Amino acid sequence: MKPTLLLYVCAAAVLLCALVYADTIRLRDGTEMQGKIVKRTDAQVTIDMDGLAIDIEIKQIDAINDEKIAHPEEEKAAEMEKKPKKAGTAKGSKEIAGLLSRLETKPPQETIREHAAAKRKVILKPDPERVVNISDETFFSAIAPDFPGMKAILRHAKSKKYDWAWDALDKYLRKNMEPVGELRDVAAYREQNGNSRPGGTDSRADQVCNHVIRVWHTQVVDFGKDMDWTKVEGRSSLYGFHYWGWSSPLWTAYIRTGNEKYAAGFDELFASWYAQRGKVSNVVPTNDIIWYELGCGCRAMVFAKLYYATIHSKSLRPETRKLILKTLLGHANQLQAQQECGYTDGNFQLVAASALYQLGLVFPWFKDAAKWRETATARLLEHAYWDFSKEGGHNERCIGYGSMSMRAVRALLLYARDDPAPSALLDALREKVFQMQLWFLKYVAPNGVFTGVNDSSFCSAEFLLSDFAKFTGDGRFLWPIRGSSRAPKDIEPKQPEFVSVHMPDSGWTFMRDGWEKGSFYLQVNWGRYGSGHTHPAILDINTFAYGEPMVIETARFGSYDNPLEPYFRSPEAHNEVAIEGCKLERKTHQGENIVWRSGKKIDYFEGTHAGYEESAGKIIKRQILFVKGAYWLVIDTILDAPGKKGGETPTATLNWHAPYKWKNTEMGLIPGEGGGPGVQLIVLPKGDPKYQTGYEDTIEMYKSRYRAYFSQPAKDGARFITLIAPFKDRPVSCKLEILQDGKDCVALKIVRGGQVDRVIFGTGKRKSISGGDLSTDARIAWLRERPRAAALVDGSRLSFSKKSVLKLKAGTEIGETR
Repeated sequence: MKPTLLLYVCAAAVLLCALVYADTIRLRDGTEMQGKIVKRTDAQVTIDMDGLAIDIEIKQIDAINDEKIAHPEEEKAAEMEKKPKKAGTAKGSKEIAGLLSRLETKPPQETIREHAAAKRKVILKPDPERVVNISDETFFSAIAPDFPGMKAILRHAKSKKYDWAWDALDKYLRKNMEPVGELRDVAAYREQNGNSRPGGTDSRADQVCNHVIRVWHTQVVDFGKDMDWTKVEGRSSLYGFHYWGWSSPLWTAYIRTGNEKYAAGFDELFASWYAQRGKVSNVVPTNDIIWYELGCGCRAMVFAKLYYATIHSKSLRPETRKLILKTLLGHANQLQAQQECGYTDGNFQLVAASALYQLGLVFPWFKDAAKWRETATARLLEHAYWDFSKEGGHNERCIGYGSMSMRAVRALLLYARDDPAPSALLDALREKVFQMQLWFLKYVAPNGVFTGVNDSSFCSAEFLLSDFAKFTGDGRFLWPIRGSSRAPKDIEPKQPEFVSVHMPDSGWTFMRDGWEKGSFYLQVNWGRYGSGHTHPAILDINTFAYGEPMVIETARFGSYDNPLEPYFRSPEAHNEVAIEGCKLERKTHQGENIVWRSGKKIDYFEGTHAGYEESAGKIIKRQILFVKGAYWLVIDTILDAPGKKGGETPTATLNWHAPYKWKNTEMGLIPGEGGGPGVQLIVLPKGDPKYQTGYEDTIEMYKSRYRAYFSQPAKDGARFITLIAPFKDRPVSCKLEILQDGKDCVALKIVRGGQVDRVIFGTGKRKSISGGDLSTDARIAWLRERPRAAALVDGSRLSFSKKSVLKLKAGTEIGETR
């Protein structure tokens, strides 16, 4: 046969075979059959294989010519199965059963340090197979085989047909994934805003898609066409960037507009991050940027929300869907390993445990989902008992971290809607959470502002208080923010029954004369050291009046990368006495010898601290008298610590800060413009103050700080006496005069706008003292000449010009004329 003819014969044979064996049937056991389909019904398929007709039942077939076969009977059976289980925290667990009994005692610090050391090893060496790079085999082996709807998926995986398994899992999740935990926020947003602007755009989401990202606080980075996930300057900015919080506009924009470019943007960004995550270098040696607790906790729920919001989008590619689910499983495994190390201090674990619990809710079909929830419950309850005071204040002593921690604990109560935990746990937690929320109400200024103390900025209370009102139905939370657009309309604001509040376990004291927006308010921060977020400040104060700040601290502006970070953490940045060149030992000291009395006309606070005992041999004593509706009188006394006399005398500075430039006048320091609302500040002994611009900003509330400070040698018994007198419109004539200044008695006269007040401070030893025509046995006595009014703290009698003004029963803590 000629070569050309042979070629034609072979080609014809190939063509014949292609015609005869045109179909491929893949059975569900993996077997493939090739032939020609000659008949097909809903029940079976007949295939001709070399003249032999074979009937195959549809239920045995997985795919024909790579087109997967639907099995109606199985779909119907799946519909009849129970919905995905929402098994609660295991009630029979030994850990949970014994938890309440052991929560009364916090573990010793040595044990906590051991837990932290074990956790650091997990963070620095995450499991490469179960956390970092999860294979298809490892992923599907993590699924509970008896979970409803998983049998068919796992049958594909067992046969190593992973593409089919992923496709089946994707279909299952599109149909069955429920809005639990924080996914409720996405579902609620979809219900309220879904497709409200079809085909529209969102400028913030557009920026994210174009890689122009506000990575942390005010730092915006234009990454250009190709994302570089290491291209962020600053330690906290790099860590914050990898929390992914900046990506939220993508899912909100996708829900509102349905525009596929936002789902595609998430797809592209996630794939890029996944590919580069191993290239990100750690800044803090003990905290892997990708795998440490706070990063995992924050990012896990961001990814879960984005995945849930875009789950039906065709722009989220199958490969990306697969990587997202592997990443979430890896995060859960890493968080579980970290939490199994035991309780550790700080907010990292709270956020991490909350995320771990939610991953167990969102993905209940993982084998370890119940274990995740159980471990997270234990950690969250431990923090609820050990991190918060009896009054509900968080031990890190700042609004931002305190609110974040409170909400992480409170989430256990919210999860009960989706995953009822043992009632004993919820009953024990419910009252604690309410006290935590009530603490914020006691803290807030009357104009609805949270003061910036320690590592928190000044901020509006609208979001938190409206959230608390919705959670509790208690209208008291709405009173400071009444009229706000955030406030729920179906809850009536109710004025709180308390006014001034002293919280001895939290270490906070609040003076106020009412709950009107313009009421006077002063906060004293004197409690124990909480964490690295606690600044070197003890007995420092913030004040508001007429709806505006009067003297308020510099506190924190921006991120921890701010160049002024050392200044923010200095005593000089706070409204307190500082000893120049000496360290305030904050970790080992707090306010002591606290005295608190509150009446209708006056409040009185007194305390000392030994923060400068080691470095300067000095004790600081601060006394604050609040004459309600009028002024505060602050006396700071510097005392030699016992056994610390001798040596060089350092310099003491009294620091006052305000959001406006100071102007020195005969009526004291006032705002530079002279208009109100404002404050008159008179400091004795008289001297020219020095000034400093503490900080100026464009983002934060009360954007500027200006410091005025007064100095004198820190001799034993040296005093600063300050009158803080707010005014509504214009400053008024004002004079502060020392009538007597001795070891056992300080007598003062305040003349303001024609009104004359006299004050005498004693030692609190209930012995007779006299000064400035006043005679008393009280710790402090206050007298207003006209109209006559008087008050005593820890005393029984007061005379003026030898005439009795006030007599009380011996042992009375506070008494006032009617």
